[in-house]
Amino acid sequence: MSILKNLYLTIAPLLLIGCSGDIDVTGTYSTEVSQAGGKETIVGELNLQPQGNFLATFGQLQMAGTWKSGNGQVYLSGSDEVCNLLPSHYRADGSKLIAIHEGVDSKSWQFKRKTSQPVANR
Repeated sequence: MSILKNLYLTIAPLLLIGCSGDIDVTGTYSTEVSQAGGKETIVGELNLQPQGNFLATFGQLQMAGTWKSGNGQVYLSGSDEVCNLLPSHYRADGSKLIAIHEGVDSKSWQFKRKTSQPVANR
């Protein structure tokens, strides 16, 4: 009986976490992007909704589209406007989404989760 109890106590947490290993990146993130050689800062917000839709707001400009994630990566897709203005590929790192451009982390495009909890396994 004790072997079954130990086995249950080992397996139960894994079942609660899930086996997919995908990270839960849903939520609202904020960013400040420097433009014009650091003389101007654009403040933005990115809301990744559980249904796979996103809304990004930068001042009066709003962009919408869809997102998907897997293996610690987040991909945004939307209209040409979205593709031209907003990076489409991010790496999840703690409570941040860091844009990736040509395989390299972007220093200027980093979104921080507005809530204090880090991204976690589903």
